[in-house]
Amino acid sequence: MSNVNLLIFPEVLEGQEEATVKENLMKTLKVDKAKVDEWYLAEEPTILLQNVAEEVAERYEKAITNCGAKVVIAEPSKDGLSLVPKTKNKNTKLWICPECEHEEEIPRDDVIEQCPSCGLVMAKWEERMKEEAEKEKIRRRLLRDQRLKEDGVAEREARVAELERIKALEREIMKELGIKPPSQLWLLFEKYTVSLSFAFTAVIIMLTGLGFAYVDQRIEQMEAEQLAAAEPGPEIEGVAPVIGAAVQMQQTGNTQVMNEVGNVAEIMQGQQSQRQAAVAAAQQMMKGVDPEKFLAVAQNMAPMPAMSTAPPGGQPMPVNMDTIGGVTGLPAAPMMDSAMLASIAPPAQVDGRDRILDVLAEKRMIEDPTNPGGPGIVLEAIDEMDGSAIVDLMEELKQDLEWDLFMAGHVRKYMENAEFDKATDLAGQIVNPVVKIRTLGDIMADFQLDAREGDVKLQGARVRLDLDNVESRDMEAALILELGLKLGEAGSRIEPQSSLARVAEMASAITNNSDKAAVFGRLAVGYLKSGENRRARESFGKATQAAGRLTDPAERIIAFSKLAMRYYDARNLTLANEILAEADVLAATRVEFANRGRVFAEIAVARAYMGDMPGAGIAIDNAAEGQAREQVLGRVAQSLLEADRHFNAMQIIDAISDPVERVRLENRLLVHLMSKDETGAALDRLPNVIDLTRTITDPGDRGLQLSRLGRIAVRLGEDDLGDALFRESLENSLVVDGRKEQMNQGMAALEMGRVFWFGRANDIVSQLDDIVVRDPIGNEIMATERIVQHMLPEDLMEYEET
Repeated sequence: MSNVNLLIFPEVLEGQEEATVKENLMKTLKVDKAKVDEWYLAEEPTILLQNVAEEVAERYEKAITNCGAKVVIAEPSKDGLSLVPKTKNKNTKLWICPECEHEEEIPRDDVIEQCPSCGLVMAKWEERMKEEAEKEKIRRRLLRDQRLKEDGVAEREARVAELERIKALEREIMKELGIKPPSQLWLLFEKYTVSLSFAFTAVIIMLTGLGFAYVDQRIEQMEAEQLAAAEPGPEIEGVAPVIGAAVQMQQTGNTQVMNEVGNVAEIMQGQQSQRQAAVAAAQQMMKGVDPEKFLAVAQNMAPMPAMSTAPPGGQPMPVNMDTIGGVTGLPAAPMMDSAMLASIAPPAQVDGRDRILDVLAEKRMIEDPTNPGGPGIVLEAIDEMDGSAIVDLMEELKQDLEWDLFMAGHVRKYMENAEFDKATDLAGQIVNPVVKIRTLGDIMADFQLDAREGDVKLQGARVRLDLDNVESRDMEAALILELGLKLGEAGSRIEPQSSLARVAEMASAITNNSDKAAVFGRLAVGYLKSGENRRARESFGKATQAAGRLTDPAERIIAFSKLAMRYYDARNLTLANEILAEADVLAATRVEFANRGRVFAEIAVARAYMGDMPGAGIAIDNAAEGQAREQVLGRVAQSLLEADRHFNAMQIIDAISDPVERVRLENRLLVHLMSKDETGAALDRLPNVIDLTRTITDPGDRGLQLSRLGRIAVRLGEDDLGDALFRESLENSLVVDGRKEQMNQGMAALEMGRVFWFGRANDIVSQLDDIVVRDPIGNEIMATERIVQHMLPEDLMEYEET
């Protein structure tokens, strides 16, 4: 059967309408209208298929004829290529590259050797076409040989020589056609009948022909029975469930998820080349080629160590490699230095009061000069600080998260009443950049709804200035995307696309791979919320690659743990959980003990963010013990509060046993509940927090926390309770001495000032002797009073002067 060309004529069959025929051709051949119009504008027939098998041409001929077009099968010609339409100019021809479809009109006798667009070398392309034609011949011959198995010896000898030449190619084609290979008995007979005479061979064929089928069938049956009865090896037992799961994921359309899990796991392990080699070998194996190569690649892949890294003076421990329930039983860090602790989920919504509380709770030991070598003397750290350090510490008072959130709430009320000038002025008094940017974003959204484009741009300029004060690039990107989405919902014509483009530019420019991964992860979620799924996938890919470029295992695992939260935001729960499962094992086996606590703490943050509270607890247990564990719990709870996951934060806070740390977080929780107008929940929780505060043994620490609770009680409308708590706080401050007493009384005065009890607050401040304590606190109280008088609603001036 020879190869032929298929030509279509610029005419239709009798009784057909040209428009209908063209429509039929477009649908049948899956070509566009311009291509079909070219065929019918040409003055000569157009070659649709060139040098193809006759049976292929006949199939197309029938389909095109059914469309109503005139088509002819002809002998191959030497000029032109497949699907090359003729032009109206008889002296030229239209050449189209078969690779990139670049079109060029050239003189009829010219020959193009290389495509000017994609660089395709025509000689190599024609060689490939010849190879495809050879394949087609082999397919047809194999089909014929399958039907005519009893060929003569001479023809069989020629066929054996040909099969040896193209053995690998034929095995692949037989797989495609579903043809069973010859039986073992037939191959044995073929091998040894060459030396026999033709007559004797014919006799044997006739005598055994009927028996071959039975014998072949019996041998195959016996082999199958033996194989089925054999015990599977450990490799098969291990891989079979995975293959079954993979097939099920393929059938249910989860191939992309399965592939992403493999890619991310490989990059997290720092083995970017091994999986590609295994995939390539697996593809060949599934086509029936070289299964030994796949097994060799699989066996050579670096196994994950089953033992943890050892703590100082300790021994490695076995690690639960299947990650069911998480890695457990690891020795945890008994303490963490302040730098390591500060690096765990660093807060974006800083409250300076927490910093002051940490210093006030700190103790220092010095040698007793009257008893050298004996027990040291324990002193308050605040008393040992020099004046400049105290001044720097008091600057932290400007960072008051509750006060900023309180002002933000009144900005929203001004906007509800269309008092835009008051809203913008009050927003300018907010210190925390995250709270301020979100508040300005609310103002911009209202301006956008009113089509006040000039005001939107003005507030946007203020936002850009405040973004410079956001230290975290991850939070900066989150704020930009949040604002863009808010403006888009308010009717902006350029948002959120403008914000997405801005974050994309920012992500590309970042050189730190940890930040780069975090920002690309945020960008991916932003694209997903805007319906741009393709760009979301691309951004997740860039985030993964950036995280994979981190050479330090600890930093790489932390980057992927943060990325897991973004996959969770994108509702890809499977991949998010797989990343953290892999992170557990890698943290245990690849990270040195000194850094392991920090890594597991970040894993705990990610698990808690995703609502996996048991998993978060296991990760916290692996991170730290004792006082260090309490600190890690605090960092996890604080990160949940910033993410508005109050219920999850409550579960973490309830696990804290240190009353000072727990009360601090309970106060932060109450502040967040109030900012979300969940006053009922705050009031329900307040009595238990007060009881817990009274269990704090140190009177100075107890007094500081009671004054904060007094402020919260007044803010919730419980003035009498607030008054009692303030009085109790001042009583506790009298038990301590030195600068700590001054600080306790000054902090209580500031708390009163924040709820507009300015008379009592100023009375307390006036009695302070330490100028470095008195002046900063007095200044903050005066600033608060000015804001209340000039920027907040007038009814708030009805404060108590007693």
